[in-house]
Order: sequence, then structure tokens, then C-alpha cells
Amino acid sequence: MNKAKAAAVTVLAAGAVALLRRAGTGQRPTSSDLNESLMESAPTPQEIEFDAIVRVGAAFVGGIKVISTWCFGAEIAVRSRSGRGAWQAHVQYDPETGHVDAWGTYPASNRLRHFRADLEARLAEAW
Repeated sequence: MNKAKAAAVTVLAAGAVALLRRAGTGQRPTSSDLNESLMESAPTPQEIEFDAIVRVGAAFVGGIKVISTWCFGAEIAVRSRSGRGAWQAHVQYDPETGHVDAWGTYPASNRLRHFRADLEARLAEAW
């Protein structure tokens, strides 16, 4: 999902949350309700930086395409060695331990293991 679509989805979700909060009270949602919803769903600076680090790491390792990121996790597509196919994998970063966990269709894949190790090193350097 590109950044513009993600932003549009965030705004729509925030509006829906504001409407649902007011639905039971019979009152119309106010702009402050919408702003509160947006602040709750807006990514933190660390989450934005995580997204950038994941994308740089994917470009460095090669054969990996970032499909989406959320909080401190990412869904990626890993290209097969032949280049004719791809499979999905996920990575999750634990900020408390600094550990990156990776899993997918082929968890023992060298490309996935290399990406996980590279991402863990980049995150340790950044934070």
C-alpha cells in the first residue's frame, strides 16, 4: 500500500471511530473527536523511522519487496532464487529486547535470515 492510500485509510478510519463514539449519544461528531481519533491512529516518529529502515534494508539485501509496515512489524515478499516466484514473510521488531523475529513460508531461507540479521543491526545502530 503506498503512502497516499495509507493516509486516506487512516483518515477514513479516524472518522469512522469518531462516528461510532458518538453513535450511542445521539450527538454529531465534532472536529475534536476526529482529531483525537487521528492522533490515536497516526504513526509515531519511531514507527515512521522503522518503516524507512525496513525499506533501506530490503533494498540492500535485494530480492525483498516491502508490502506494508505497521507499528514495528512488516510484511515482505521474498523473491525465489530463480526469480520466477515469490513468497510472503513477516518480520517483527521488539524494541525492549532489540530482537527481530522473522517467519514465513520458508523460515530457513538464507535471504530471509540475512534480511533479519541486517535489519536487527540497522535498528540497533539507529536506536
